[in-house]
Amino acid sequence: MTTKKTTTTKKTMKKKTTKKKTMKKTTEKTAEKMSRKKTIKKMTIKKTTKKNLKTMKKTAKKKKILKKTLKTMKKTINTTKKTTKKKTKKKTKKKSTKKKNTRKKITKKTMKKKTTKENTK
Repeated sequence: MTTKKTTTTKKTMKKKTTKKKTMKKTTEKTAEKMSRKKTIKKMTIKKTTKKNLKTMKKTAKKKKILKKTLKTMKKTINTTKKTTKKKTKKKTKKKSTKKKNTRKKITKKTMKKKTTKENTK
């Protein structure tokens, strides 16, 4: 039995190269589209951030005043919470419902005693 060798002709080689070329073109196009989309996104983000910065600056002045008042409010709230907690604490402790470990724990001394007994036997 003789095996036929598959030889690539010039036509098939050309087809392969054209395929590669078309692939390159498509990838380039998609890359361009992607970069355009990214730039558009960046531009829109920049515009929105500029607007936001302006509004933030305006509100920051108001917020500074608010922050000061909020800090004082928080302090007063915290102090009132502490005092109320102290009053509401129960004096009696609940008994634990967990079962205590009833197994005897073997200590090193008892282990030594056991080994000496075994040695004397």
